[in-house]
Amino acid sequence: METTKDKGFRNDAEQSGKAGVPMKTWKNIVSSGIMKKVLLTAVGLFAFYLLSLTLVYCIPKSAMVENVAESIGVIAQDGKYPNWFFGSPVCFFDNYSDSRMLNMALQTSEHPFHAAMSADYEVAEGSADTPFAQYHDLVAAAEGKAAGRESYGRMWHGYLVWLKPLLTFLNLHEIRQIIYMVSFFLYLLTILAMNKKMGFRAAFPFICATLMSYTTIITINMMFSVDVNLMLLGVMMVLLFSGNKTYDKYEPLFFGLIGTSMAFWGTFEAPLITLGMPLLVSLQMRQRQGKSAKQLWGHLIGNCAGYGIVYSITLVSKWILAALVTGSSDGSSVSGGWIGLPPSFREYAGRLVSLLQGFLTPLRSMGILILLTAVVLIVLMIRFRAKKVAVSSLLPFLFIFCFPAFWALVLFGHSGHGFTRFIVMISVDAFLWIVMNFIDWESFRNKLEKGRFGKTGLLG
Repeated sequence: METTKDKGFRNDAEQSGKAGVPMKTWKNIVSSGIMKKVLLTAVGLFAFYLLSLTLVYCIPKSAMVENVAESIGVIAQDGKYPNWFFGSPVCFFDNYSDSRMLNMALQTSEHPFHAAMSADYEVAEGSADTPFAQYHDLVAAAEGKAAGRESYGRMWHGYLVWLKPLLTFLNLHEIRQIIYMVSFFLYLLTILAMNKKMGFRAAFPFICATLMSYTTIITINMMFSVDVNLMLLGVMMVLLFSGNKTYDKYEPLFFGLIGTSMAFWGTFEAPLITLGMPLLVSLQMRQRQGKSAKQLWGHLIGNCAGYGIVYSITLVSKWILAALVTGSSDGSSVSGGWIGLPPSFREYAGRLVSLLQGFLTPLRSMGILILLTAVVLIVLMIRFRAKKVAVSSLLPFLFIFCFPAFWALVLFGHSGHGFTRFIVMISVDAFLWIVMNFIDWESFRNKLEKGRFGKTGLLG
């Protein structure tokens, strides 16, 4: 049977016609006036990136130093990686990264554009020999006793656009509180929008994947908050605009907007979630619109291309611009070490196991809840098994399920990073969505409404 939501999705598909086919989309982009708008948007975004970073580097150090000093006190009391949530190994303050971010935010210059391109931070003498070098560097920077500077110009560090102004009014503890409230609010809005647009069938996998990843909790760290909040905003974008003829026609460009935002505001912690999670929602909506497996593959490839190309252009442009302005190519050896295949299959398999262990270990306390959820889903699959399942339409979701494995394969040098474990949320969401397709939710809902569960209830 077809639900009201499904009819709405079908009508959207009929209205949009063939506009969603990616090959035609790219031809339309090149041949129509949209190309001019794309170029103007790109120029506007690039101008915003340069201007906003240049302006915040005009903020004097004296306006921030008091709140940075208070932040140093917070870090000194907590330590490098203090745990703060019921002993969970995944819920910690990343004072290691936040110290470096505060150090960079504290920098100012008479030549703000040059400073924005070089993205310097100060270092203390002998700090490299200490267990917490970033903290000692920050202390030296705040006290004006640094022994030298190092550059981080290979990335945009767009977070400085909001961090520097906030430091003129707030310390680290207060900034974390604001980030947490914003993230939690975004998370609630996303779930409400998803449930309204696609129902429980789509909201449940998303909720499970994000809760298992402690999504709203880890955002209390400044370094992690960018990735998670951009992921939520990307999902919201798909939910709000999918079904709009213009959006459906040029969706790869909108995914490019997510890509350039991630490249500017983020720091390459786990950008994959800002692609994988919105992409899952996009394909879920396309599937419910009645798109064929071929069309789903086309949308997957088109959106990945839109995101990847624009992300790469944004990141590489900063690297090149910083090299031209500063006269040095910062971080080429570091970033080059991230890219590359694993030395052997055994090491690759070990890395995948490490990612999975890092994701699952914090969930031991939720073992009973996860087991009960699995049992309920199995019962529903048996009791309300879908009569017809288009398996070919599920293969794109299986491909997205493998995204973390692809990441570890291509970026073997980076995939050992502690935060990378959270990219597994993509696999959890994709797997549960595939499971949901084998349950006849309309039949189950009718049973609930009429109260007919048989003599022994649901299992009857």
